[in-house]
Amino acid sequence: RLSRRAFLLQPTPPAQLHARRMSFFAVGLAQQFMLCPLVYPFRALSESLGSEWSALDLVAAAGSSIGILVSWTADAQLHRYCNSGPYREGGSKPPVLSSGLWYLSRHPNYVGEQVFWWSLALFAVAREDYIALVGPAINSLVLLQVTHMTEAHMLGTWKSERRKREYREYARRTPA
Repeated sequence: RLSRRAFLLQPTPPAQLHARRMSFFAVGLAQQFMLCPLVYPFRALSESLGSEWSALDLVAAAGSSIGILVSWTADAQLHRYCNSGPYREGGSKPPVLSSGLWYLSRHPNYVGEQVFWWSLALFAVAREDYIALVGPAINSLVLLQVTHMTEAHMLGTWKSERRKREYREYARRTPA
């Protein structure tokens, strides 16, 4: 096995180098453009510190906190499910995580994230700074696409037909 240094010093084949560059520009750089409007509401939040909060500020604070809690809970449930061993036909592990928050949504971690970012934008809206809604709107569109990609990837990599069938049924009855 190569050391980390030796691995990093290996020459990169041209095809891989091209793929890495494309990945940097298509994924890495694109995220930076999305990040700027997404964090814009923090400016309004910082301006609100030291002043009296409006009712909308309180809703924003509560919503942001709820969003973090939902995301954390969903991630913890998914972590427990994934670490409970591999899925095996006839085993005790259910083929699809469909309990807890995952009973209510196929992607409750994304729901929590959306609640957080939209709630954060409310701090700016409370100051009549509506441009702050651009970031969460872009993020929502991106997550919508990522959700479809994630589900297609899962179904494409699972070998168990039973698991695929049960996920499709779960997807039919559970909102994204």
